Amino acid sequence: MAAYVRYCPDCGEEYQPHMTQCIDCGAALEERLEGDSMESDASREAEPAPPPNVPPGEYRRVADGLTAQIVEPLVELFVEAGIPVKVESIGYGLCLSVRAEDRSAVVAILEREGVIPSQPDATTPAVVADGGPCPACGAILKAGTVECPECGLLLGGAGCESCGAELSPTDQACPACGRSTDEEAV
Repeated sequence: MAAYVRYCPDCGEEYQPHMTQCIDCGAALEERLEGDSMESDASREAEPAPPPNVPPGEYRRVADGLTAQIVEPLVELFVEAGIPVKVESIGYGLCLSVRAEDRSAVVAILEREGVIPSQPDATTPAVVADGGPCPACGAILKAGTVECPECGLLLGGAGCESCGAELSPTDQACPACGRSTDEEAV
């Protein structure tokens, strides 16, 4: 049974099936049956350049370090939603990039599919102020906790009572007005 191989028509390098672009020269990859010879350079030059498979625009990463098993169904969902997506190999994982105008729709799909955690909306109270579950590990935190005792996530600091600037857990004094943080506890 013959299998298809992705290759670069410009430099001849072979690539894994999930790759879409040549790492060396940037050309769009093509497929051929394994064992078939590549077209001659003369016949390739006579053909018009194929249209790009991804619409133009500024693409930004929305997820990386993914496996092919995660990427394939996501790309299908994006295509069904009419969202163009670039898939690139970076290191040992895959990276998804989308146009800036499609980012919010893609984030919603990634949240729905469990690839990224749901992002809190602006009306959700901060965990530091009211307590609640840690956004990273789910441990229940008391109001005023600035570092999760379970996973070590820094949740942000309290505000300076004098000027309102945000204080980190390690601040001995307010970075804006200089007021001592020991005065805050009084």
